[in-house]
Amino acid sequence: MDIIKTWNDVSENIGFYTKETSFNIPESPGIYAWFIPLWLYNDDVYELIKFVQDAMLYDSDIKQRNKPFQGSSERESKIDFNWDYIDIKLKKNHKLRSKGDIDRWATSDNNKEEYASISESLMKASIFAKPIYIGRADSLSSRYSQHVSGTVEKNVFNTRFKEFTQESNVKLNVDDLLFACIPISQKSNAVLKDRDLTTVLESILMNLVHPSFSCK
Repeated sequence: MDIIKTWNDVSENIGFYTKETSFNIPESPGIYAWFIPLWLYNDDVYELIKFVQDAMLYDSDIKQRNKPFQGSSERESKIDFNWDYIDIKLKKNHKLRSKGDIDRWATSDNNKEEYASISESLMKASIFAKPIYIGRADSLSSRYSQHVSGTVEKNVFNTRFKEFTQESNVKLNVDDLLFACIPISQKSNAVLKDRDLTTVLESILMNLVHPSFSCK
């Protein structure tokens, strides 16, 4: 494998799309991911941080469906001893790092130019965050439409994300997210299909990335 050529191809072929540019998503097979855009939709930067951190803590385990909110990152268990048992309840929570730096900026009289600069840089840095969903599709454009519409049984991602945003009181739909994709060449796709490796590729990515809205 030519590493330099591979990286050059990635920089040329990877695409980032919003609902305004979704008509440009290729119809070819490929791998894709959904990202939350780091958009400062109001003056409270901590609301953005909390929303994104909550999304990263989301738990899509179907065993949680018997709870009021499926995505709650909580676990309960009972450990049995001979004559006794212990109930354990665990919950993951997020924490802030270097809060003082954010406070100094958020509480200062920052001008429109400062706000615009930080907002623009944050939005571009959306791709630095962990994707909340990842997968592989035979047609990237069709899979985008399926996820956005939520009309296909396979697209429970739409249902999960809608449930999460309603619980978080944030007005954000799937088509408001950032869709990133890398097309797979016809030759590579033929090999993957012929040798039944499509699920292997997806499984490797899942284990590496741990996207919170994907199922194991």
